[in-house]
Amino acid sequence: MHRFLVFFVVAALAACGSKFDGKPPGTEKNVKVSAVLTRDEAMKLATRGNCIACHKMDDRLAGPGWREVGVRYGSDPKAASLIANHIENGGTFGWNMGYMPMRGGSTLSNAEIDALANYIATLR
Repeated sequence: MHRFLVFFVVAALAACGSKFDGKPPGTEKNVKVSAVLTRDEAMKLATRGNCIACHKMDDRLAGPGWREVGVRYGSDPKAASLIANHIENGGTFGWNMGYMPMRGGSTLSNAEIDALANYIATLR
């Protein structure tokens, strides 16, 4: 039983893309990310950040589709910062779809999260 539990915890952390370097996520310095992402760049970033484990572009999965998020928050002039804050801090955000962990369990930098949030905020 103990071996199974250890295996499960290690597998779960690996699936979340966690690094064991002792640094809190988002503290990387000098990360260069384009302020305006193309769809391909956003999807590459989402794949690396493991966002696609719970989100799709147009359909719900474990979390809302990105286009749905863009529609919900897009009319707010602070949409991108609101979305970035949600990604960084985690929560439910009124979607009734479960709890998103901080940073979605990824190790994306703050600059990468901001760029991704800017992209999501433009979707309609």
